[in-house]
Amino acid sequence: MRLTTGLDAHSISTSADGTRFAYDRLVETSNVWSLPFPPQGASEATATQVTSGTQVVEEAEPSADGKWLYYDSNVSGTSELYRMRLPRGAPEQLTFDSTDDFSPLPSPDGKRVAFHSWRSGSRDIYVLPLDGGPVQTVTASPLQEVKPRWSPDGKAITYTLFGGGGGVYIVRQRANGTWGTPIDRTGLAGTSFSTWSHDGHWIAYVNALLGGSLFIINPDSGAQRTVLDTAKSAMTAEDPVWSDDSHTLYFKSHDAKGNAEFWSIPIAGGAPTLLARFDDPDRPSYRPEWSVGAGRMYFTIADLQSDVWVMQTSPH
Repeated sequence: MRLTTGLDAHSISTSADGTRFAYDRLVETSNVWSLPFPPQGASEATATQVTSGTQVVEEAEPSADGKWLYYDSNVSGTSELYRMRLPRGAPEQLTFDSTDDFSPLPSPDGKRVAFHSWRSGSRDIYVLPLDGGPVQTVTASPLQEVKPRWSPDGKAITYTLFGGGGGVYIVRQRANGTWGTPIDRTGLAGTSFSTWSHDGHWIAYVNALLGGSLFIINPDSGAQRTVLDTAKSAMTAEDPVWSDDSHTLYFKSHDAKGNAEFWSIPIAGGAPTLLARFDDPDRPSYRPEWSVGAGRMYFTIADLQSDVWVMQTSPH
């Protein structure tokens, strides 16, 4: 027998006699905010709001020229892809599907958008041409492929598997425009957040099963190097972002209190440097995703509202 409606019942507790239920109702709104990059000690208090509305945005990515912001939003009911002219243009909806689309990333030439979607029944990678052409299927498997990232030349995509399944996968586009067979460069469980360096020489990724350690791997040879060892640093890396010269990695993390932090670390070796910390508990940036483009960084800030309800049931 169903007792509540909607999707926002969060946790539940019952009385000893089973006649009363207490549950909390959690409602989330999250939008994209921005700061100059590098933030140099700035915080969420000085950030500029980019998107607005009653919606949940999980991920946002600027175009290479910094003119557009691509993001996912559930404002229409399901999660769809949108873009807007920066800094405050009107949203333009890009996908219209009955299932959820996430993680849009514009190609380096700005003509296509890669994303992952549930439209095949499991998470798969797709490419949307912005000239009105049909959506291309990049992967089609029962695995949970997520978070596509373009190579600098726009001829390949790297992605990982949801839920710690593992692997840093690379799929290359054939001369006829179709996509080839994905190659797993690591075969390691727990990998996530893979992303190409701007010079194309490395792919950075995080391994959650190794505590959030940060690695780089050569996409051709498979040679790899540890950049941040969590066992030694007592830090957990989340989503990495490359510097323009491909010599430095920036990454998001969260401290023991759940405060978002942003760090930099040279890939040649050295200690990480703290760039910014967000410590307002009423404005959490709790998701790991963030992005950088044209001298600005983009991230989401959530508004989480919760109430406790008590329900009395009738005895049978």
